[in-house]
Amino acid sequence: MLAIRQIQNPKKSEFTLTPGKEPRPLGVSLWFFTNRIEAIYDALKARQLRTARATLADAPVEEPAVRFQQDLFEPFYGGRQFNIEDPNGLALIFWQPARLSSE
Repeated sequence: MLAIRQIQNPKKSEFTLTPGKEPRPLGVSLWFFTNRIEAIYDALKARQLRTARATLADAPVEEPAVRFQQDLFEPFYGGRQFNIEDPNGLALIFWQPARLSSE
């Protein structure tokens, strides 16, 4: 059983899947389609760098770490995508189809 929680406000949006009493779901991935792939990638990569710097400096880490499974790339089926892992081990895949390209 998965509990789904979504919190939205004008400044922040969060989507969380929390597994029940069983071990995390295996083979589960969530796909997010966007027309802002580079902005999302840049924001998450910047967070990853901030948390790494804080950890190396023995400073308090103020935000959750971001674990990239794949950096930004062009898959064989077109568009651009990257993958991160959420705290429960689920794959979060961000994909921008070629038809949504801002170019």
